[in-house]
Amino acid sequence: MDELPFVYQKENAIHLRIRVNPRASNTRALSVEGDYLKVALNAPPVDGAANKELIAFLSKQLGVSKKTIALISGQRHRNKVLRIAEVSTEHIHKVIDSWQLASK
Repeated sequence: MDELPFVYQKENAIHLRIRVNPRASNTRALSVEGDYLKVALNAPPVDGAANKELIAFLSKQLGVSKKTIALISGQRHRNKVLRIAEVSTEHIHKVIDSWQLASK
Protein backbone atom coordinates (compact mmCIF):
# COMPACT_ATOMS: atom_id res chain seq x y z
CA MET A 1 0.00 0.00 0.00
CA ASP A 2 1.45 3.36 -1.03
CA GLU A 3 1.67 6.11 1.52
CA LEU A 4 -0.91 8.83 1.05
CA PRO A 5 0.51 12.19 2.21
CA PHE A 6 -2.96 13.67 2.77
CA VAL A 7 -4.11 10.93 5.20
CA TYR A 8 -3.06 10.87 8.84
CA GLN A 9 -4.33 9.54 12.14
CA LYS A 10 -4.91 11.83 15.11
CA GLU A 11 -6.94 11.34 18.29
CA ASN A 12 -8.46 7.97 17.26
CA ALA A 13 -9.75 9.31 13.93
CA ILE A 14 -8.52 9.62 10.38
CA HIS A 15 -7.85 13.10 9.02
CA LEU A 16 -7.79 14.04 5.33
CA ARG A 17 -6.25 17.17 3.82
CA ILE A 18 -8.33 18.11 0.78
CA ARG A 19 -8.11 20.92 -1.76
CA VAL A 20 -11.47 21.51 -3.46
CA ASN A 21 -12.34 22.83 -6.89
CA PRO A 22 -15.98 24.04 -6.63
CA ARG A 23 -18.35 24.58 -9.56
CA ALA A 24 -16.94 21.62 -11.51
CA SER A 25 -19.03 19.72 -14.05
CA ASN A 26 -19.27 16.74 -11.66
CA THR A 27 -18.03 15.67 -8.24
CA ARG A 28 -14.98 13.40 -8.29
CA ALA A 29 -11.51 12.88 -6.87
CA LEU A 30 -8.96 14.32 -9.29
CA SER A 31 -5.38 13.86 -8.13
CA VAL A 32 -2.84 14.11 -5.37
CA GLU A 33 -1.18 17.53 -5.18
CA GLY A 34 1.59 17.59 -2.61
CA ASP A 35 -0.02 16.94 0.77
CA TYR A 36 -3.59 17.31 -0.51
CA LEU A 37 -6.18 15.21 -2.26
CA LYS A 38 -7.72 17.39 -4.97
CA VAL A 39 -11.49 16.96 -5.32
CA ALA A 40 -13.78 18.57 -7.89
CA LEU A 41 -17.20 19.54 -6.53
CA ASN A 42 -20.35 20.17 -8.53
CA ALA A 43 -21.54 22.65 -5.90
CA PRO A 44 -20.75 26.36 -5.64
CA PRO A 45 -18.83 27.74 -2.66
CA VAL A 46 -21.96 29.51 -1.37
CA ASP A 47 -23.74 28.99 1.97
CA GLY A 48 -21.74 25.85 2.74
CA ALA A 49 -22.99 23.99 -0.36
CA ALA A 50 -19.50 22.88 -1.40
CA ASN A 51 -18.71 21.63 2.11
CA LYS A 52 -21.96 19.63 2.20
CA GLU A 53 -21.20 18.19 -1.25
CA LEU A 54 -17.69 17.17 -0.12
CA ILE A 55 -19.02 15.40 2.98
CA ALA A 56 -21.73 13.64 0.96
CA PHE A 57 -19.15 12.52 -1.63
CA LEU A 58 -16.75 11.14 0.97
CA SER A 59 -19.57 9.48 2.89
CA LYS A 60 -20.75 7.63 -0.22
CA GLN A 61 -17.28 6.69 -1.44
CA LEU A 62 -16.07 5.46 1.96
CA GLY A 63 -19.34 3.80 2.95
CA VAL A 64 -19.67 5.73 6.20
CA SER A 65 -22.39 7.90 7.69
CA LYS A 66 -22.21 11.65 7.06
CA LYS A 67 -22.33 12.05 10.85
CA THR A 68 -18.90 10.44 11.16
CA ILE A 69 -17.32 13.13 8.95
CA ALA A 70 -16.54 16.56 10.39
CA LEU A 71 -14.98 19.55 8.67
CA ILE A 72 -12.44 20.77 11.22
CA SER A 73 -10.72 23.51 9.23
CA GLY A 74 -11.12 25.38 5.97
CA GLN A 75 -14.86 26.08 6.14
CA ARG A 76 -14.41 29.09 3.82
CA HIS A 77 -11.23 28.06 1.98
CA ARG A 78 -10.23 25.63 -0.76
CA ASN A 79 -7.84 23.79 1.57
CA LYS A 80 -9.73 21.74 4.15
CA VAL A 81 -9.10 19.17 6.85
CA LEU A 82 -11.78 16.60 7.55
CA ARG A 83 -11.99 14.21 10.49
CA ILE A 84 -13.50 10.78 9.86
CA ALA A 85 -14.41 8.63 12.84
CA GLU A 86 -15.21 4.92 12.96
CA VAL A 87 -13.07 3.99 9.94
CA SER A 88 -9.64 2.42 9.67
CA THR A 89 -6.63 3.78 7.85
CA GLU A 90 -6.54 0.56 5.85
CA HIS A 91 -10.10 1.10 4.62
CA ILE A 92 -9.33 4.70 3.59
CA HIS A 93 -6.21 3.54 1.72
CA LYS A 94 -8.10 0.74 -0.04
CA VAL A 95 -10.85 3.07 -1.29
CA ILE A 96 -8.46 5.83 -2.36
CA ASP A 97 -6.10 3.37 -4.08
CA SER A 98 -9.09 2.13 -6.12
CA TRP A 99 -9.53 5.67 -7.53
CA GLN A 100 -6.14 5.40 -9.33
CA LEU A 101 -5.30 9.06 -8.86
CA ALA A 102 -2.52 10.89 -10.66
CA SER A 103 0.19 12.56 -8.58
CA LYS A 104 1.32 16.08 -9.37
